[in-house]
Amino acid sequence: MLIGVLFGLALLLGGGGAALAAPGATLVASYQATPPTTLAAGAVAPVSVTVVNAGDEVWPSSGATPVHLSYHWYDGAGNAVVWNGSRAALGQDVAPGQSRTVTIPVTAPAAAGAYTLRFALVKEGVAWFPPGPPHALTVPAAFQAAFGAVQLPTFVATGTYTVSVPVTNTGVNAWNAAGANPITLSYHWHDATGATVVWDGLRTALPADVPAGGQ
Repeated sequence: MLIGVLFGLALLLGGGGAALAAPGATLVASYQATPPTTLAAGAVAPVSVTVVNAGDEVWPSSGATPVHLSYHWYDGAGNAVVWNGSRAALGQDVAPGQSRTVTIPVTAPAAAGAYTLRFALVKEGVAWFPPGPPHALTVPAAFQAAFGAVQLPTFVATGTYTVSVPVTNTGVNAWNAAGANPITLSYHWHDATGATVVWDGLRTALPADVPAGGQ
């Protein structure tokens, strides 16, 4: 009885050792891409990415667990702010050593700031591949302005004054002077403590549309 138990244990250990020694397939890729360095908040840009199968497993383009191209967004501190980026199909199976160029629509984060974009393949329902190299991108606000020096007169209570205000469109969207939802210049009044006493100042229409970078 003791011999039988020992014999069974030896078979179990032998089988387990053989299974653990078997090499496992790896999901490894190299990536080549040149995304834009600036992308408006929430904007979508197509990016061409060349991926090379550097592992030992064929990447299936269809079936129950296909391999797709995706991406991650990271903030300035290295935290992932968008993990599950949009997906792009490979179009055909990719064997080890083969490459495939895929165009993927990349959507910028909704908030302005400095970000890092990294492309990554994913075997759906199984695992993410290690991501590719980081690409630094700036996401400016869609609507943003910079104001130049303003010469103010001496104000008298209830008086109305005309002030020249140089302003530059530092965002990525053009300012429309007319039509639906036009851009106008206004102002706020604050007292000595910083409290707002007038928020909705008079509106002044732009003389013409102002493109991004225009003044």
